Amino acid sequence: MDLEKLTLKVTRSVLKIKKWSLLLCGVICGAVAQGLYGQACDHSVTLNGRSYPAGGSLDWESGYGISLWGSLPSGRKGNKSPWYGYIRPAFMLSTAGFYNYASAEVEVFPVSILGVSSGGSYASVTQDYSNYKCDTYHCQGNFTGQFVKGHLTLGVGSWFAYGQFKYERLTHDKSDQPFLLVDHAIRGEDGEDDLRRWIAVAGYQWSESWAFMVSHMDASMLVFAERSRWSMLNMRYRRGSWSVFLGLGV
Repeated sequence: MDLEKLTLKVTRSVLKIKKWSLLLCGVICGAVAQGLYGQACDHSVTLNGRSYPAGGSLDWESGYGISLWGSLPSGRKGNKSPWYGYIRPAFMLSTAGFYNYASAEVEVFPVSILGVSSGGSYASVTQDYSNYKCDTYHCQGNFTGQFVKGHLTLGVGSWFAYGQFKYERLTHDKSDQPFLLVDHAIRGEDGEDDLRRWIAVAGYQWSESWAFMVSHMDASMLVFAERSRWSMLNMRYRRGSWSVFLGLGV
């Protein structure tokens, strides 16, 4: 598999790993139905779960790519070259019943393998978590966030790598004690804190259907000075517009 073909695969598939991997602690699994419409629109639906703490979510993401230069891909059999640039407004909705999340952002990729994005998010939590001490910090409440992210995708032969850096200012609607950011299992300072997060993924594309990856996430709250990390082994099987994931990690 050449670099151009591989880069396109990573650009479209590793982003899905990013989204559901943040929920991991123990054993995880997920399924993705993805559709590409014309050259510009893309949509995906992701269903995922984890073993500890027990839970899962249903996610929807849509975006619209606007070409800056070169030719945008059109489906799996379209342009395979990474040499194009684009702007992509996108939004995401996620629900786990008592946890609901929405975000909107604008991605700017001067070249398809390197880009930045900026946007805002809103989350609402309406239930305490049995695995956390919700009497000493807020598990429930409403969050707002403003973030910037950087993205880098690399590949050679059947090997690929993806990196992301995210900085987000988070505000909680209650300011009398620390709050819990459950998708990172990390606490923030009373009312407001700054999240800094790194994600790194490296993998091998075994075939058109199978890929194997290792990933690592490092997140920290800058004011409360608390840190959360996990590492994972991932396996992905893809057939048509469907992908199935399985991962083990701590």
